[in-house]
Amino acid sequence: MSRSRRNKKKVAKQKGMLITMFAFVIILAFGYIYWDISKNSIIRDSETMCRTDDYISKDTVLLIDATDSFSSSQSIQIEKEVKKILLNASIDDRFSLYVIDDNTDDFKEAFYVCNPGDGSNKSELTSNKRRLKENWEKTFYDRVINSVKELAGTHTSNTSPIIEMIKLASLQTLYSSNADSKEMIIISDMLEHTTKYSHYKNKPNFDEYKRLPYSIEQKPNLDGVDVKVFYLVRTKDRTRQNRGHINFWELLVMDNGGYISNVKVVN
Repeated sequence: MSRSRRNKKKVAKQKGMLITMFAFVIILAFGYIYWDISKNSIIRDSETMCRTDDYISKDTVLLIDATDSFSSSQSIQIEKEVKKILLNASIDDRFSLYVIDDNTDDFKEAFYVCNPGDGSNKSELTSNKRRLKENWEKTFYDRVINSVKELAGTHTSNTSPIIEMIKLASLQTLYSSNADSKEMIIISDMLEHTTKYSHYKNKPNFDEYKRLPYSIEQKPNLDGVDVKVFYLVRTKDRTRQNRGHINFWELLVMDNGGYISNVKVVN
């Protein structure tokens, strides 16, 4: 066999080995990508977007008062505030929406939904970031915002059972929650008004309130709950809504294991 033929055969063999090695590397790379995706895949409920293993990073109750009307400026501000909250939410945060109205006999959350993530933390190599963002908007962001828009409108009601609603929401959602962090966001004028206790009839005084049977009957469970209030100011109630009124709620929340970390006036 001539030297040139032997060299050609050697080169062909080397090319074959290189092609085989390259194919092996490609298979390994795709195998790793598949393993990485499978390892990090999370199964979610198609309706709520919550994980099927029940993991929740933070549990937030969004309690909206629909017993009185919002002004146009209040509606705009509340929508912007809720948008900010949702945009800053972490993956697997759960939001449960409750509505304060005078129908306490059938009181339950309007819905709850978890943040599945908008894909901003994903790699373009292993994820369809555009589809993840669209899914986040449709199943999480838009669903909450559209509900807030609908509720932040014109309403009338004969009663405003805020304390009772806080109790029911805390028991139905937060009491049994395994989340590391628990939060309740209340959007309301905070003017309690029922046949048994009313801020329209009595100047809010927490020491006097604690002596009432109603305070025991409607005692919420707020252990470790961070409460934030968007305080809707009513022109017609400017003599009732003051620092003493806010102090009543601070004492009530603290007496039941929670704390009010922020009160933001919405006028």
